Amino acid sequence: MFTELGGPLPADFMLLVERYGSFQIGGYGTDWRGENRHRLEYLGVMDPRCAGGSWAKGAVHIGDVYRELRQAHPPSYPMAAWPEPGGFLSWGNTIDARPLRLADRRPA
Repeated sequence: MFTELGGPLPADFMLLVERYGSFQIGGYGTDWRGENRHRLEYLGVMDPRCAGGSWAKGAVHIGDVYRELRQAHPPSYPMAAWPEPGGFLSWGNTIDARPLRLADRRPA
């Protein structure tokens, strides 16, 4: 099933995505007066299948999006993304759009 990805994905990630799919968790905070609500914490988890129908197609799509960002903003997106050699598989992102990565899947 995961031959195209270079091996299986972590079991805990698989269980999380199988149960909940793609989702976001966020927390809001206020200043000391209880005003000015703003988001303090955020975690976005992606189900790669939503982007392409299969784990491998979704991983390629997510990598393509990252590569577009890297082309437009090289200093902010310096890493290789799957299926590039040494590329990572993204499983989510932070509030400031930093990708959360599974281990590199291909030799550099």
